[in-house]
Amino acid sequence: MSKQKGEPAKRGRPSKFTAEVATEICERLANGEPLARICRDEHMPGVVTVWDWEQADTAFSERVARARAAGFDEIAYDMLHIADTQEQGVIRKVEGDKITETTEDMLGHRKLRVDTRAKLLACWDPKRYGTQRTEVDMTAHLPDVAKATTQLDEILGLLASK
Repeated sequence: MSKQKGEPAKRGRPSKFTAEVATEICERLANGEPLARICRDEHMPGVVTVWDWEQADTAFSERVARARAAGFDEIAYDMLHIADTQEQGVIRKVEGDKITETTEDMLGHRKLRVDTRAKLLACWDPKRYGTQRTEVDMTAHLPDVAKATTQLDEILGLLASK
């Protein structure tokens, strides 16, 4: 196909969008893999390119949204697995020339892994994974100051007359 007169020249590299690439992206998102990590692979487009594809193709955008939701559920399941599975590790304590090693559950490490995933999910999908917040009306409903002053004067006048 030849370029028509007056038609602007196409700029940039040709798109790598194929059904296979789109399917792989969605499958990996559904497994809980972040888009940034997927796009680091040599055969994958960059993150911005995928965003452009989502803008241009509503069907692809919907597939990505469903895949992300499934991926978030996969990450939540992963959190349960991490929390429920003991992970043994070695703790080394050095006191002078003496080194003491003990084996114990890496509870702090597991907690960090769960908390990190929970915070990411709360940012990525706050409606499903965010903390529930209750709004509190902090508006002060004060009485009319002039009326209150008049009432106070009346009370003080009554007390003074006694």
